[in-house]
Amino acid sequence: MIQLFHDGGFMMWPILACAVIVLALATRGGRRLLDAERSPRAHAAIGAIPFWGSFAVVLGVLGTVVGWMQIARNVERAGTMNTSLIWGGFGISLITTLFGLLVLAVSLLVWLALWLPGKRLAAEATAEARVEAPDRPDAFALAERLERLEERLRFTESLLESRGERASRGQPAAD
Repeated sequence: MIQLFHDGGFMMWPILACAVIVLALATRGGRRLLDAERSPRAHAAIGAIPFWGSFAVVLGVLGTVVGWMQIARNVERAGTMNTSLIWGGFGISLITTLFGLLVLAVSLLVWLALWLPGKRLAAEATAEARVEAPDRPDAFALAERLERLEERLRFTESLLESRGERASRGQPAAD
């Protein structure tokens, strides 16, 4: 395994960094989900896991392309080469893509394992909050109402300005 990592070249290090970030986010998100507070930061940490797994694949493909460019340059310099050497080089250049895909697969499995219980816990917390305070409007309804009021205010201000009046006091504008 260490030999494969070494054969993959310099692009293996950023891919390894993505794997470490995925592990750190999974640990942090899992701990926060298990805490009593169940903060929204837990969902943010868990939501970032697929991004870093996908980024590992992008880095892996980039490493493969760089490897292919090196193969093409070496073949051009050598003139004629044994085809087994060329195909061996192509195989080595695919190590970064393989490692990136492995990081993505693990990150998606970890994300799914944390996301499903997190979603269930969030649904239970929402249901408990509605049972405790059924007459209290939820945050989404309040946000939508605030947005509609802001739209009305902007419309009213534009009407007043088009009439040449000051929106803040309703007085005629000074020329």
